[in-house]
Amino acid sequence: MQTAPVLLLSLFALFAPPVGAVVANLEIVTPRAFGYVIGDVIQHTIQIELDSGYHLERDSLPKASRLNRWLELRAPRLSSNEESGAARYEIVLVYQILNSPERLQEIFTPNFTLTASDGERYLPVLVPAWGFTIAPITKIRATTNVAFLDIKPERPPPNVSVTPYVIGLVGTGLAILLGLFFLAYAYGDIPFLKRAQGPFALAYRRLKNLENKQHDPLRYRDALRCVHHALNQTAGSVLFVDELDTFFSNHPSFVQEREAIADLFVRSRAAFFQAGKHEDVQPQAIDWILHFCRRCRDLERGLA
Repeated sequence: MQTAPVLLLSLFALFAPPVGAVVANLEIVTPRAFGYVIGDVIQHTIQIELDSGYHLERDSLPKASRLNRWLELRAPRLSSNEESGAARYEIVLVYQILNSPERLQEIFTPNFTLTASDGERYLPVLVPAWGFTIAPITKIRATTNVAFLDIKPERPPPNVSVTPYVIGLVGTGLAILLGLFFLAYAYGDIPFLKRAQGPFALAYRRLKNLENKQHDPLRYRDALRCVHHALNQTAGSVLFVDELDTFFSNHPSFVQEREAIADLFVRSRAAFFQAGKHEDVQPQAIDWILHFCRRCRDLERGLA
């Protein structure tokens, strides 16, 4: 910011008191005087202190208007206060640059006159012009008789590598495919998947057909036979109850179902070898076998 100290005071009417006896202080605060282009705004702040009894005539403020080819003045803003009988005023002027020169050029804000008055006498106070430079936004190169704009051609946008995005897209797709394959492997009964053809996987598919025939004693025994057949295939031979320790030693993944497998043999003995027991089928008997077989299927697939 640049500050102009007490500036030139204009002459006033005959027999008026000296200028310095009325204006105690006049300062103009201006910004830098260079580096402006079309569209920029420039703010001046004028600070005036008048002696007791004098005031600033508001009608003497410059009016908002277009001043010349280069500048337009917006409506001035005036504020005031009084301290120890002296009146202090602050005037804010905002200029906007309207045109762009062909080359670096110095221009000036117009000078104007403010008026201080005590009601009888009027003191004109001159606010001087202020110079600054404005620059063109494009270069102009002169040839023989013609001036033309030296505008550079449009540059194409820079090439951006899409490799990271392709890698991310391919990786995401593979992750999705692997996830779908795992779900199909774990929970689906797809015939061409090797472990979908495991003994308990096949037994579970057969037992699903018996789910709605829970009260049929023959179906119940068929379910028991189906599960025993899966156990025998897993063991590699016919499995008896006294061989369970060997079975769990050879197939440690089934140890967590030890109690359920022992219970299966108890149920089978009751259904096949105890008179009348094959007719006493509990409502949830096949459900128990179905859930047991599903747990064993998960064990043979390594999911439990």
